Amino acid sequence: MQITKKDVQKVLQEYPTLNYSGFGLFESGKALSSKEKLVELQKQQEELCSALKEIQHTYDWLDDVQQIKSINTKIGSYGLKHDAEKSALSGYISNGCFIAGAILKGFKVQINEPNAYFNMSNKDLNRKRNP
Repeated sequence: MQITKKDVQKVLQEYPTLNYSGFGLFESGKALSSKEKLVELQKQQEELCSALKEIQHTYDWLDDVQQIKSINTKIGSYGLKHDAEKSALSGYISNGCFIAGAILKGFKVQINEPNAYFNMSNKDLNRKRNP
């Protein structure tokens, strides 16, 4: 599947607090007014929609990771994004891009702001983390 901006916009409809940094505004939003928070969220969501290469890399990186029935809380999106970026051409993948790629791949998500957990096989993740 080739990830498009439309695909990412569908993810944002389902997860309206997802943005380039992950879920919510975390540190950057603490001192902002409600209006400023909305503007910042929209800015970071636009950034997410523009980061198609990062999302595509995540989507492809997850090709050989099996879905399991329950959410795996042993490793979250922030740790996994570091593993995925080791093979990224740019050398970087944002937390939000990893989350979006995993959702597009069909994984279930459990939000743990700003990060997320997924129903990913620990065995497969360990194999990818320690080749």
